[in-house]
Amino acid sequence: MSTEEHGTTTGTDETSQAGCPVMHTPVQAVGSNANRHWWPNQLNLAILRQNPPQADPMGDDFDYAAEFNSLDFEELARDVGAFEKVQSATMQTWKQKLERAASQGRRPVIWGAGSKCVALLGALGGGAQVEYVVDINPHKHGKYLPGTGHEILSPEFLAAYRPELVVAMNPIYRDEIAADLSRRGIHAEVIAV
Repeated sequence: MSTEEHGTTTGTDETSQAGCPVMHTPVQAVGSNANRHWWPNQLNLAILRQNPPQADPMGDDFDYAAEFNSLDFEELARDVGAFEKVQSATMQTWKQKLERAASQGRRPVIWGAGSKCVALLGALGGGAQVEYVVDINPHKHGKYLPGTGHEILSPEFLAAYRPELVVAMNPIYRDEIAADLSRRGIHAEVIAV
């Protein structure tokens, strides 16, 4: 291995060990990111101490183990079961709502391509009822949602697509989304998750 002023370069005898699995080229570590600067003895563990005892909302006298042991696990199991039933019913309602809108030609779209959207469409079995997802973040445009493959488009696309149902993933932005659609001449029902 040869050493340079700003880092370490792998030699030809180590290419197979240090090669990038994507680019298939030797790795060149430069500056403070070079292995010799941080591994294994220089790893900064300060991040693990960022929450001092004073930041504990329950205070020093709170006994987490005792509280955990005082839980009624049968009641907890019932609560989890009840949540599962409510969640299943909620997902079924959303699925029916979107299927009905799609079958009526209302072209439902989802506004907001974050993790909540991915989770919703995944819970709906892939979200075949929704053809497109829009997001105001230009860095997401032209990309696809993980898991479902829905293309993420800019809100400008909606002027040509003319949806009649827009599902806002964040209820806080429902009114703002409705106003944006109205400015674009789109008269769609906007509902929030």
